[in-house]
Amino acid sequence: MSRQRQGLLQCIKTKIAAKQAPDIVMGEYGDLLELGNAGYIVDIAKEPFIGNYADQIKTQMSTPDGKIYGVPLDVSGMGIYYNKDLFKKAGIAEFPKTQTGLKEAIDKLKAAEITPFAVAGADPWTLAHSLFTTIAGTASDVKALSEQVKSGGALSSDALKNGFKTIDMMLANADGKMATNDYNAEMALLAQGKVAMIQQGYWAYSSILKINDKVNLGLAAIPYSEKAEDTKLGVNINVSYAISSDSKHADAAKKLFAWLTSKEGNQIANGNMQQIPAIEDVKVAGDPISADIQSYIAAKKVVPWAQVYMSGGTRTDAEMIMSAYMFKKKNLDQTIEAMQASWAKK
Repeated sequence: MSRQRQGLLQCIKTKIAAKQAPDIVMGEYGDLLELGNAGYIVDIAKEPFIGNYADQIKTQMSTPDGKIYGVPLDVSGMGIYYNKDLFKKAGIAEFPKTQTGLKEAIDKLKAAEITPFAVAGADPWTLAHSLFTTIAGTASDVKALSEQVKSGGALSSDALKNGFKTIDMMLANADGKMATNDYNAEMALLAQGKVAMIQQGYWAYSSILKINDKVNLGLAAIPYSEKAEDTKLGVNINVSYAISSDSKHADAAKKLFAWLTSKEGNQIANGNMQQIPAIEDVKVAGDPISADIQSYIAAKKVVPWAQVYMSGGTRTDAEMIMSAYMFKKKNLDQTIEAMQASWAKK
């Protein structure tokens, strides 16, 4: 997935360099930040329509110096999908909020002869996502942590090292083919009830339903400590739209953005695409997983994704770093050091 994103970003950069950039540029918000910092897209922080976003969304959109480069229409979530029927069969009443609770749930599943996890080791971007959520889930302020690491500071912390215990539980309790399972195999194992849990994002739900539209799933925040109050779902603004600095139609683009971020426009856009609205109080027909995500948003129990504060190169490096960790070619300290080095230089 990250390689496809890298290809899109490189295509945009090539168009910009050739003075052939479109008026409106679409991309992952982290990529738009990279383009904005390079001066390729317009800062829209002072536009009135930015006020349509809730503070917790605007915080994710803003750079440390207050610039905003893109307009997101929707948000997405990333956590652990779990099969509610298999949990019930194993005697687990609700998804655990602590690492100890997760270990107890794993033990109950195994006692009921249910494989706890599937891991898509053959698709390293899924492993990188485990690292990203662990960084975000153990940082008090992931945006501040990003600036710290980029300025030469440390990534490592006791909280982050402890958070890796959750990754270790997933790897140690996955089905026997985690080294060869790809994304599609992971989806199938969950959809067919052959495993109880996977770590994935909202984007995976449609793929799961194509395999088995009757599967009874929930999406929950991943516990990285013994403090239930610190367990929050990774929720972030999704694909966003920006205005090219070379555009001769910036005013027209801003009018479009004003409509897309109005309640009427956002409802139509997200209703047609079946997405989770980025604008507060916009309601569209959803599904059980989007309802889970929105419940975390309403409770303000969310953290941003760490990867949006990383360059494409660092996100790609994270894939290889976590593959090495999974295959025990890097230990914990080496894994964190390698990630810190990549994040700092890219």
